Amino acid sequence: MKYNVLIIGAGNIGAFYDHPEDEHVITHAHAFCKHAHFNLIGFVDTNEKQARKAAERWQTQYFTCFETAFSNHKIDVVVVAASTEYHYDILMKIAELPIKFVIAEKPLTQSFAKSKEVIKHYYDKNIPALVNYRRRFVPEYIELKNKINNELGNYLAGTGYYGKGILHNGSHMIDLLRYYIGEINNIEITDFKYDFFQDDPSVSGILKFQNGTLFYLNHIDCKVYGIFEIDFFFEKGRVRITESGFFIEFQQSIRDKIFTDYHSLKKTTEIRTQLTNSLYHTADHVYNFLKGKEKIICPITDDLKTLEVCNNITNKIQSKAKI
Repeated sequence: MKYNVLIIGAGNIGAFYDHPEDEHVITHAHAFCKHAHFNLIGFVDTNEKQARKAAERWQTQYFTCFETAFSNHKIDVVVVAASTEYHYDILMKIAELPIKFVIAEKPLTQSFAKSKEVIKHYYDKNIPALVNYRRRFVPEYIELKNKINNELGNYLAGTGYYGKGILHNGSHMIDLLRYYIGEINNIEITDFKYDFFQDDPSVSGILKFQNGTLFYLNHIDCKVYGIFEIDFFFEKGRVRITESGFFIEFQQSIRDKIFTDYHSLKKTTEIRTQLTNSLYHTADHVYNFLKGKEKIICPITDDLKTLEVCNNITNKIQSKAKI
């Protein structure tokens, strides 16, 4: 049995970051075309030219409204890959249609209140859905979660670097921090800059987790270069996520050979992650969920908590601006 998939939004993440013959899978279209248990019905976009181009690239159909797609086809899975400003309306409307699963690009909506409304509506309708924080679906990142829980000891401290907006890119880091370390209950802002979006500042600050430990968040102007790196320190070692998350380096705490009363860190391994195939892993996860083999890795309720942290940060900046 194959599940039918409809992609709403014929943009880069939906269709144009890669081609059918590419080795890496960095579009939703490629992921569902490559997966043996899905059938890509087509794309929906109000820009007919864009929708047609996407359909031609992926050898499928296009529609200028999703109602037409649903009236002509049985749709099981919907991917919401349109611009964030349209997420709320799309998510609320497709919830009234006979669907089995929804994948939403992050953030779920532009506001905490609207996201909360969507989540309640989906809960009431009993529609399973996830938000695509892509690192969560990569095997090496899942294994890192297991190592943090079972092998590395208590978290001590950490530092992260990112740019291009606390909501746009920083939310990926906030999500990973919540996933690995725990909930964030406070932030002290030290600096911010509007380096790409006029309404989404990149923010530096000190994050405090519920257990009292800290994480130092640093923004780097995305016009200089793009970066996404995290440095974690634990009792038994150190973990470095580098090169946008394509590599994870492990260092182990060992007794120092010279100063034998002390311990030092020694690099043990460095692995290349499957981040360039994250969307295929997302599609595979959806299939396993639909077959009853897995629980949802990153449900939309998780995005609500991440969005709350990001909103608290931007609200503090706005409050400072008014003083």
